Amino acid sequence: FKDADTNYAEACKSVAIVNYKKTAGGNTSSNSTISKFACRDRELINEQIRLIDPNIIICCGKNMAFPLAKKIFEDARDAKMVLKSNSVLFGTCWKGPKYYWIDYVHPSMRSGTREQKYYSLLELSEKIP
Repeated sequence: FKDADTNYAEACKSVAIVNYKKTAGGNTSSNSTISKFACRDRELINEQIRLIDPNIIICCGKNMAFPLAKKIFEDARDAKMVLKSNSVLFGTCWKGPKYYWIDYVHPSMRSGTREQKYYSLLELSEKIP
């Protein structure tokens, strides 16, 4: 966890963040609003993912973001669960034909400490070849 703080700036250079809802707004959005925009913009989001060509896609917003991904991404729709975090609170890992998908909590979730979330995500991602 201490190494993560030390390597934070360098690690961020290998991460892309793609939002389902691509409009301005407040600090929160309802699941139905996010779903509406994600479905509307599915081609744009698919193109962004195709251009980024990631190894792993982390869907932040457990039990909402990944189920929505299954609606709009063929790869997620065909994914099979391969690993569940020891902490049921935090997430699961799925293998699609092209990508690994991690259904994970949103960083702003109040349950669990930053350290618990870090180690849970590390546990899931370290098992990916």
